[in-house]
Amino acid sequence: MSIRLRWNMERYALFSEQMAHLLKNGIPLLNAIMILGEQRIVPPSFSHHVSSLLQHGYSLSETLHAEKFPSMFLSFMRVAEEHGNYQLGFEQCTRYYEARSRWMKELTKAITYPLFLLLFVIIALFFLFIILLPRFHELYQVMGIPLPPSTQLIFQLQSYMVYILWGMLITLLIGLLSWLSREWIPVQMRHNWGRLMSKMPFVRVIYRYRISHFFALQLGSMLKAGVPLLKAIVVIREGAPWQRLSDHLKWIEQGLLKGRSFHSLVQTYEKDIFIHALPTMVAIGEQSGSLAEILLTFAKQTEQLMKSLMDKMIKISEPLFILLIGVGIAFMIISLFLPMLQLVQAI
Repeated sequence: MSIRLRWNMERYALFSEQMAHLLKNGIPLLNAIMILGEQRIVPPSFSHHVSSLLQHGYSLSETLHAEKFPSMFLSFMRVAEEHGNYQLGFEQCTRYYEARSRWMKELTKAITYPLFLLLFVIIALFFLFIILLPRFHELYQVMGIPLPPSTQLIFQLQSYMVYILWGMLITLLIGLLSWLSREWIPVQMRHNWGRLMSKMPFVRVIYRYRISHFFALQLGSMLKAGVPLLKAIVVIREGAPWQRLSDHLKWIEQGLLKGRSFHSLVQTYEKDIFIHALPTMVAIGEQSGSLAEILLTFAKQTEQLMKSLMDKMIKISEPLFILLIGVGIAFMIISLFLPMLQLVQAI
């Protein structure tokens, strides 16, 4: 039976951490998995199934793929199989899923209150535009009060705002349902959604940082283990969790076969998926003969930069969201009562 529903980022991080610890202490891979099953860190059915597949000659990445592990986890394992160091692969998984779990918790905490506020505002606006606005419109017409431009704009938008609010509410519900059921969304649809999201201003920056970090970390690990550059590119391409990265690595692979330098190929596609610093670091690494070490250092620095960017985003998202909602509500209320205030002043 699939264990997919019982796994989350914290479980992936715990599983990776414990596996890395056991392997570091000299315990064989198969025994390590069985120990985690006995300790209930993973379900016993999972450890028995994985052990059975491993004993039948399947690789660990193939076994975990059968257990519906996420593509990022599988990619770390495929690279670990290539450079022969499962401990390093599990340590990388631990850092990745711990960081992702921490960011998601902080982001969820930051947006929970604004989302509830947005839902409350949508309900309040329904009441405003369906019940109050028609009455105020009729009142101002009977009294013959001249309307300022902002009030006229609100009354003109009255018939459209109901549809806009319905659209906002439906979009909010669809987004929530999509997030909760993201594991069941087809792979191609997720790729298309990721491609669309990667074009948004701030998301695009994070997207390029994630790809650059992943690429530098994986390639640096394999080069350090003695894997040839072309072979390493092929392995990363086959296990890449992003379709765009896989496509670009295919072009880089073809360029290497034609005799082009690696840093020139990375520089060619830098604007599409990599951050600006990566081609420079690759060129320095090729010239100095220490490409693996430079890529690993670059990956560590990029991870710190990503954390800094995410922290900044989380800190500004809640107050900015509340500010925008407050400004919108204040504009509508002031515009709605402005004719009444002008009438009082005239009296």
